[in-house]
Amino acid sequence: MKMKYIHFDNVGGIPDIIVIFPECLKHDFIARRLAPVGMENPADNVLSAGFVSIQDEQASCYGESTSLKKKSDPEDTAMLQRMLRGY
Repeated sequence: MKMKYIHFDNVGGIPDIIVIFPECLKHDFIARRLAPVGMENPADNVLSAGFVSIQDEQASCYGESTSLKKKSDPEDTAMLQRMLRGY
């Protein structure tokens, strides 16, 4: 299954969080909805962004977001794996 993701600096007081969402939504749409109130450029709250492939309970982050002008970070895969496993 192919999805998109954004690694945010902070969302609602939760620091350093990855949000996964359907491929049909644009990265900048999600970033605007989750940006802190008053933030003019939602990309300022984004550390990295791209796509997620989940197969056989393994996740892999890759690619980039053209709408946010952010690339995926190799460390995102390890972080997402920890999140999916609950630690």
